[in-house]
Amino acid sequence: MESALQLSLFNRTTRSVELTDLGEDLLPMAERLIKDFDDLYIDFRKLALRRRGRVVVACLPSVGLRFMPRILRRFQKQSADIEVRVLDDSTNDIMARVRRGQADFGICSHWKVDHELKFKPVIDDDFVAIQNVSKCIIGGRALRWKELVKMPFIAMAVGTHTRELMDAALAKAGISAYPYYVASQVQTIVGMVEQGLGVAALPKAALPEVVPTSLQVHRLTEPTVSRTLGILTQDQRALTKAAQSFMDVCHEVIDGT
Repeated sequence: MESALQLSLFNRTTRSVELTDLGEDLLPMAERLIKDFDDLYIDFRKLALRRRGRVVVACLPSVGLRFMPRILRRFQKQSADIEVRVLDDSTNDIMARVRRGQADFGICSHWKVDHELKFKPVIDDDFVAIQNVSKCIIGGRALRWKELVKMPFIAMAVGTHTRELMDAALAKAGISAYPYYVASQVQTIVGMVEQGLGVAALPKAALPEVVPTSLQVHRLTEPTVSRTLGILTQDQRALTKAAQSFMDVCHEVIDGT
């Protein structure tokens, strides 16, 4: 500082070092700057510790319903002091949240390529047919898509990944489907089927873990249609220790289904 200001701030002798009058004037400001820096360091340290103790995960509503309760129960046993926030969203919104850093990672199906994001597959989730037990006339056998689309058919809304996958697979197989009803939430479709309004095709993992007794589930064939569920992260950003631990539990629970 003396060199920069070209002033003497200290009187130096072989036995002592004392402030000059100018040094005495600068001392309160220097002390204040050091205190401000210390306070800033402490504040940022507290913020970093809070963030390491907090995890934000974005997931599909079906993933939240089917897997998240078990994931949270298992994670709580090993890391009860870490706060977890779950955001249930569409795949597009999950991608946006992870890209912007609003979520540490996401759990969704593989849809569109994004060079800023990295997708790690966990399971392949086949589509199944569901119908009301009282309306079922084919028992528990597998059902072909050609049979399914001839029945009163309930489908996910256009623009959802589930609908995109179904439409692409049926178009490739030369099968046309004309839904009676559409909805954007799996729970709504399940409720419609329970009321006997028609049959639906959904990824198996989108159904409740305990399927209501009022529903009959059929394997769907010709063609076999599936979605890939996996974990989405930002390619160039490292996860905190807490987020990595939570992601590991997510992988274990979903992969063990």
